[in-house]
Amino acid sequence: MHIDLANMRKGWSVLLAYCVVSFMAGLYSYWVIERGMQPLSLVQLALDAVALYGLCGYVFRKPIRHFPLRLLYIALALVLCARAVAAVYAVAPNLSPWLGDREQYVSVLVVLSAALALLFALALWLYATKSQVAPSPPAE
Repeated sequence: MHIDLANMRKGWSVLLAYCVVSFMAGLYSYWVIERGMQPLSLVQLALDAVALYGLCGYVFRKPIRHFPLRLLYIALALVLCARAVAAVYAVAPNLSPWLGDREQYVSVLVVLSAALALLFALALWLYATKSQVAPSPPAE
């Protein structure tokens, strides 16, 4: 079985593009629709921005040079996993029995977005644990 790494990188790029668009839509909804942000929303937005930066580093193969940044990305991956599990736990009871109403369709979208969040967390985890700084050239 042969795995084409170029196609995998394209897949991660698609996930990155989706996450950037979702981030921008979230910014728009906070600033235009809600006319301001709550402090907890600012913290969540800052964590999402740092996670997006990490996903960009993973997609574009930028090495992590500082150990605390690795720890931050590992922590963010765990936070994303916890958020995804909490979201599925909160909306899963709405899916049975299926009635096809608006609330159930929103619940399906939440479950699908939780699956994407788990992929995002996997990318951050791989980036934090597998990224290596290229060795420096020997001194003359």
